[in-house]
Amino acid sequence: MTELVVNENTEGLIPIREVSRLTGVNAVTLRAWERRYGLITPYRTAKGHRLYDQEHVTQIKSILEWINRGVAVSKVKALLANVNNTKSQTAPGSNVDNWQIAQTQFINAVKTFNDDKLDDIYNQALAIYPIDIVSENLIKPVIIQLKKNWQGQFGQIAEQCFLLTQLRAKLTTRLYHNNKSTTGPKVLLTQLATTIHTEFEIIDLLLTALALSAHNYHVQLLAGKLPYDEVSLAVEKLQSQAVIIFSQSAFERHVLQKELQHLQQLLTVPLILTGQCTMIHEQQLHTTSTITATDNTDLIKQINTHLK
Repeated sequence: MTELVVNENTEGLIPIREVSRLTGVNAVTLRAWERRYGLITPYRTAKGHRLYDQEHVTQIKSILEWINRGVAVSKVKALLANVNNTKSQTAPGSNVDNWQIAQTQFINAVKTFNDDKLDDIYNQALAIYPIDIVSENLIKPVIIQLKKNWQGQFGQIAEQCFLLTQLRAKLTTRLYHNNKSTTGPKVLLTQLATTIHTEFEIIDLLLTALALSAHNYHVQLLAGKLPYDEVSLAVEKLQSQAVIIFSQSAFERHVLQKELQHLQQLLTVPLILTGQCTMIHEQQLHTTSTITATDNTDLIKQINTHLK
């Protein structure tokens, strides 16, 4: 880990005590994250004092988000790297500047509560690109940027409510119409009642549903908290040909050791686990027979394989 040394000009840099106040993470923990896990690389004065910038503060808050989801601190670095890699991907043949312009316009529409403008940007993007490309280059980057903007800002809750309401409505409507025209197998996409759900997870869930429907799967979405022992009942009623359990957060131990294994025994159709939970529990899941998919591309591949 390379230290970043500053000599005299420390303008804009923040001492560790102030970072602790801003983030709620004490200095001892910040030093441990740096030394033991390589999560943060602060600047250093000639005397060795730690200094941080706003990017460090944002990074610390991202680490806290993962930990609050139940992720062990030792696994956070790999997850942050994966998120950064995803953010750096762009659509094949697309103009990066055009995506950045669209992102800025989208953010401004959220901040001004302009639902008509939001509609225009969303519809124009989907008229040109498939949902996966729009998701990775518009929707997800916008959410990431807005989360940074919302830190301690007055009105952030109102903006979050506006964005969540608009996106839920748009994505749900698109899924409804897609399902009307799809002729492929029926797949049940749901979440377990015993897992942690973040407020924006419904958006990730809907984007996964749309990625499936774009490949001609009829997605039977049961959003919310479905008890694991009622999944088989839903499969029977809906006549689903596969079950996909989605989670962006860590599972409690009993979910991995009991619920998923019991659910596999109850089902007569393939069970696939997807979302960031598959990266969080990669080692534990590797020793089981659970089918996993790390992203939507992998999910489509797994379903194609197991529904042949």
